[in-house]
Amino acid sequence: MHPIIRTIRTLVPPVLVGLQAVMLASCEPVQPLLVQKPFSPDSLNPSAYVSQYGVHWIQLSMPDSSLTTGQQVQVTGIPRDIPGNAIMQAPITWSITPTNVATISPTGLVTGGSTSGTATISATADGVTRSMTITVTATAPKPSSPVHMITITANASQLKIGQSTQVTGVAKDVNGTPIANVPITWSTSPATVATATTNSATTGTILGKGIGTATVYAKADTVTRQITITVIDSASSSSSSTPTQPVPPGGTGTLNAIATMATLPQATVNAAYPAPTRQVRVAAGANLQTAINAAQPGDELLLAPGATWTGNFTLPDKGSSTAWITIRTDVPDATLGTVGTRMTPSRAASARLAKILTPNNMGAIATALTAHHWRLTGLEIGGTAAAQEISGIVRFGDGSGAQNSLSLVAHDLVLDRAYVHGMATQAVRRCISLQSAKTAIVDSWISDCHSNNGDSQGIVGWNGPGPFLIQNNHIEGGHQGLFFGGSDPAIPNLNPSDITVIGNHITRPQSWKGVWQTKTIIESKNARRMLIEGNVIENVWPDAQVGYAVLLKSENQSGGAPWTQTTDV
Repeated sequence: MHPIIRTIRTLVPPVLVGLQAVMLASCEPVQPLLVQKPFSPDSLNPSAYVSQYGVHWIQLSMPDSSLTTGQQVQVTGIPRDIPGNAIMQAPITWSITPTNVATISPTGLVTGGSTSGTATISATADGVTRSMTITVTATAPKPSSPVHMITITANASQLKIGQSTQVTGVAKDVNGTPIANVPITWSTSPATVATATTNSATTGTILGKGIGTATVYAKADTVTRQITITVIDSASSSSSSTPTQPVPPGGTGTLNAIATMATLPQATVNAAYPAPTRQVRVAAGANLQTAINAAQPGDELLLAPGATWTGNFTLPDKGSSTAWITIRTDVPDATLGTVGTRMTPSRAASARLAKILTPNNMGAIATALTAHHWRLTGLEIGGTAAAQEISGIVRFGDGSGAQNSLSLVAHDLVLDRAYVHGMATQAVRRCISLQSAKTAIVDSWISDCHSNNGDSQGIVGWNGPGPFLIQNNHIEGGHQGLFFGGSDPAIPNLNPSDITVIGNHITRPQSWKGVWQTKTIIESKNARRMLIEGNVIENVWPDAQVGYAVLLKSENQSGGAPWTQTTDV
């Protein structure tokens, strides 16, 4: 007997066969969008279509029925029989129309298209089709590079009531490169002082409405930047509200100012962890300097966890190879914290980081002239109790007159997920001396860098050209947490340049008050193209100076470097 006939006879008496379509519809769950197989007398013919899986309807669902261009949503379909039982073995075929509004994958993943409108999604299983709709609002394509800043220019920064001026914006990426095809929209606040009209993808018009100062906003992608416009008294003695002619470029008797953004760093440092070609384990008690000297480019020196090496260790120049040599504690990243995870003193203790300690005023780790492609990962670096005045715990490059040429500068150096510190009662002039090129300090904890016998810093540099990446660190410094300049560079015409300081906590404990001398948190006397973004900068008070959080100036420290300058910050 045909399976449909069997089903009908079990559900309704023979005398009511003529009402079978009504009875079947009333017995299944309510499905407003349900599309069933149509009933016809041919259904009683054994040669008619026979359901392979017994699918009677399809339950469709999706978390969101409104998308924008490129946004995606997963549609779920469950084939069910007449009583509503799921038939998971029945495959579903997906389709959508029109495809310029949205597309759908073979698994039911819908992607918003480039045209606004409504699209119909259809799911077919075992001869049964069910449909539902989705609405798409088309949005402008995202720029190929994320917008990082907007340079804004205004033909005039001061208007009279009724006057107007043109504003122009240029969207730029993190390197300061203009990004094409990114529309800029303009707005003002308060609108009672000035209003904005967006004229084109890059320009707008600001109209003076009332006396006061208004903020002009330019928005591109998710980035907003602003300038201010001042509106003074009426442009004419008459009470007419008819706007006067726009202020032409160059100004017409009013102040004509152009807001120019600082030039961003033009180079950066790739701090990605290198893949080693050979691993060399260094046991506790082994001669660390011997292991360093024997290391070959591509090696990963794995120091025994919990072991301590005391001395002044030097990273030599290994020749022309650009393969990295890494020195790290022999524990996995899961113990250190993966890349991007800041090291902390408690994690350093629980991970039993290998310790490298200086017993005197010299560095625990220093680089030879021209050394390059060294990486220090997951290490605790400091001094022993015998070290009374440490001039620099980690020394990348040479701040002395021995490094008097760019050809001698150490470069391609990375310190990451490290714990670099002095002791609470120990004088440390510098935790990290940054006199190198292409150097990154990332994901590290730098603390107890203080002294009463001269300025002390968490990180300081004056004789290295950069670029420098200082990212996601905790940095403590007595006189300065981060400092560029302060001593004349031995390399002629050198300015530490292309410095990115991002995502750090630059601070000092308040318990240092009256114990260790303090000045500023961030200071520069000689630096070019420095981006300081997304940092927490805190804890400054009057002490050895009046107490500035950030102090930027150009200073020829000892009179031998007249080229020194702080620009583009």
